[in-house]
Order: sequence, then structure tokens, then C-alpha cells
Amino acid sequence: MLLAAAALNGVVLFAFTRLHGLTVGAHEILLLWLVCLLPLAYGTRAKALPAATSALFVAWFVAVTFRDLSIFATLDRALLIAPLLVLGGVTAFSLGGLHYFVPGFDNVARPARIVGLQAVVVGLFSMTIERVAGGTKIFNQLRDLDASTQVTVSCVCAAIVTIGATIGAQAFRDRAPRLTVIEAPVNVVLVLTAIAFILLPLPSDTAALVFVLLVGSVMAIGAAAGDGRLVRTAGFSGVFFIAFKLAFFLVGKQVSIVVAVVVGIALSIAGFVGVSALATALKARRAKPGM
Repeated sequence: MLLAAAALNGVVLFAFTRLHGLTVGAHEILLLWLVCLLPLAYGTRAKALPAATSALFVAWFVAVTFRDLSIFATLDRALLIAPLLVLGGVTAFSLGGLHYFVPGFDNVARPARIVGLQAVVVGLFSMTIERVAGGTKIFNQLRDLDASTQVTVSCVCAAIVTIGATIGAQAFRDRAPRLTVIEAPVNVVLVLTAIAFILLPLPSDTAALVFVLLVGSVMAIGAAAGDGRLVRTAGFSGVFFIAFKLAFFLVGKQVSIVVAVVVGIALSIAGFVGVSALATALKARRAKPGM
């Protein structure tokens, strides 16, 4: 019911601006929606609402980065959504961790961090696709300097917020045991990877390496804590990544597309079953949520 109310709130905001002919950008509507949900998320501390606000924050960050750009400039930068998801997700993750310092706000911190982590995984996975990596080179070839500067400034601001929140949290980590030492360097690497991907850009193999390191780190933390949710989040991502890359490898070797898809689906199903079994076993042995 709370999620339904949150969704209805967004619909009402959008309908109100359109019915009254208000000139409001997508980023402004998302920001208003986020501001409306925050008191409800903090007041109820129901897990679904912090998760929804974290997702809204990531969407708002992408929207505000593209604010007021022409349709041409936005479409030419559509592939930059992948690294922007990484930046927005890692920012939501780091800010979510600060809630662990407030007594009773664990149910706010964890859902926000999980959703932020999922946004990072989706964005980073997209960056491992060669067409996405190659397509971002257009960004540096465009003549619209103002638009390029706007995107860059937004990314740098997100990087500063993320690194600041990460350093602040690590400085007082003894007061919040669920914050891990490893997340500090991981956050920094994710931020630098996303920005470099936009400005240089980086080859897809670099993103693939960072993706594997991220999934491995989250799996290790989840396994050590017996946290089934983290194990599933990282494990499913890793399985899908391997199945996806294997399917494309087979297609490149002149194997039938149908066969490649079947192999990918079969591997995904087997991997998902295996990861689910591992997560259940770890949770039963040592149930102590991480992150």
C-alpha cells in the first residue's frame, strides 16, 4: 500500500503540472516526488520506501544531468546513461550508508544501499557492451561545448559527494559495524571508472574487469556475513554476465543464434539455481546481514 501511495504521488504531481500548463522539467518533477517521499520513508522506515527513494534519486540524477538539453544533445548522449547509473547508484549507496549512524535507521540504510548497488550493477554491465563503450566516443566529438560541460560538472559533483560521504563514513566506521572497509576503495574505483568512461572513454574490457571485481567483492562480503540478499544480488549479476558474454562469444564463432541463446538461458537457469542454493545455505548457517 505504501508503494502504491508513493507511485500515486508521482502520478498526481505529473498530472498537476500538465493540467495547469506548468513548464516543469522531468528532473524537477522527480525532485518534488523525492522530497514528498522522504518524510514518509523516514517516518515509517518501511523497507520498500527507502528503496523507492533510492531509485528515484538515481533517476533524478540522470534527469538533472540532461536538464534543459536539446533533444539532439540528449539523444547523442543517451549511451552515457550507463556511467550515469553507476555514478547515481554509488552516490545513493554511499549516502545510504550514513543512515547506519542514526539509531533505528538500519531499515532505511540497507534498502537504499541495495537499490544503489543494483543501479551500479546495471550501469556497469551496460558499459561492458562494446557498442555502448564505442558509442560514448561521440560525446567527445560533439561541438556543443555547453552541453558537454553540463554533463561533466554533474558527474564531478556526484563524485565529490560520493567520495566525501565514503571518507566520512569510514572515519567513524567503528560506530557502524555494517560498513565495510572494502567499500571505500570500491566506491572510489567505481566513481573514477564512470567519469573516465565518459571523458576518455574507457574500453569495454576495463568496465568488464571492474564489474567482475565488484561482483566478487559483494559476493565475498555476503558470504562472510551469511547475507543471502547480497549473495543473490551479486551472484545473479555474475551469472547473467557470464551467460551473456558466452552467448555473444558463440555467435562470434559462427554458432547459430538459436543455439547460443539456448546455451545462455540454460547456463543462466543453472547459475540462478546454484546461487539461490548457496545463498540459502549461507543464511541458514550464519544469518547476519552485511552492508
